Amino acid sequence: MDLPQIRNFLSLAATLNFTEAAHQVGISQPSLTRSIKRLEEDLGGALVYRDGRDTRLTPLGRDVQIEFMGILKLEARVRELAETRVHGERETLTIGVASTLSPVAISKYLNHVIEQLPSLTLTLCPITNATGVEAVLTGELDGCFISGGSDSHPKLSIVELFSEKLVLCCSETHRFAALDEVSAIDLPEELYVDRLACEFRSEAIEWLMDNDVLMNPRIRSGREDLIQQFVAGGEAVCLLPEFSTVASGLVRKRVTELDLCRQIRFVAVTSAGYAMALRQMVLMAERFDWSHTLNALKL
Repeated sequence: MDLPQIRNFLSLAATLNFTEAAHQVGISQPSLTRSIKRLEEDLGGALVYRDGRDTRLTPLGRDVQIEFMGILKLEARVRELAETRVHGERETLTIGVASTLSPVAISKYLNHVIEQLPSLTLTLCPITNATGVEAVLTGELDGCFISGGSDSHPKLSIVELFSEKLVLCCSETHRFAALDEVSAIDLPEELYVDRLACEFRSEAIEWLMDNDVLMNPRIRSGREDLIQQFVAGGEAVCLLPEFSTVASGLVRKRVTELDLCRQIRFVAVTSAGYAMALRQMVLMAERFDWSHTLNALKL
C-alpha cells in the first residue's frame, strides 16, 4: 500500500466513477482499476461493489475511506511542518468551535494564541458537539472547542477549560429583570424559546417536567444569534449557558434549584507528526487564565 493507491481510492470513493476518478488523479482507467485491485488484495477484502455502471463502497470501503483521509491529512501536516522548519513559512490550523460556546472567552484565548505565534494562521469552523471529536480523529480538523463529554482516547489531548451553568435569559424590560432569582412556578406563563442546539436540552426538559412546569415553545431554532436577539428585543425567555450571551440587552437570572452545568474543553491530536503550533495551542490552553477572562461575565 502506498500514497498514490490511497489517493486513487479516495478519488474513486468521492466520485464512484472509475472514468472520472482516473481523470482526477491523472492516470488511465485501466491503471486505476489495477491500483484498486492491488489495494483490495493487500487489505484482503473488496472495497467497492461493481455492478455494471453502478459503483458503491463496501462496508470495508467506507471504513478505510475515513482512515485514508486521516493519512493524507497527516501527510499534509508533515509536509507543512517540514516547509515551516526549512523555509520559515506560515502554519495553518483548522479549528472547530461549537456554535453554543462563549465567543468572548474563546476569542480572548485565540487572540493570545495569535499574539504568541506570529507565523500561525487559524481557520475557524462551526461544528456541533456530536461531530467535533470525530472530525479531529479523521483529520478534518486539527482541534476543536466543545462542551460536554469527550471520552478519553489514546490519540487525543483533552484540556478542561472552564465550566458554566444554565441560566434564564430575558430582556431588560421583562418582569424577571427586577428579580434576584426566578422561581420555576413562574415559568409556564412565559413565551419560551426552545434552543434546538442546546446541550442541556433533554436535561432541561426533564427538570421542567420534574417541577411540573409545562412550557409551550412558540419559537424553536438552532440559530443561537437569532434566539438571543429575539429574546433581548421582546418578552420571550430562554435558557442559556451563563457565559454564552452576546446580544445587547440580555439579562441573566438564576432559576431556583436549577443546577445544570457543562464543561468546556479543547480537544486535539498532538502526537508526533502533527503541527508544532497545535501542540503549542494545547499548552497555552492549559496555562491560560480562564477564570480571569470569565470574571467579567459572571452573574
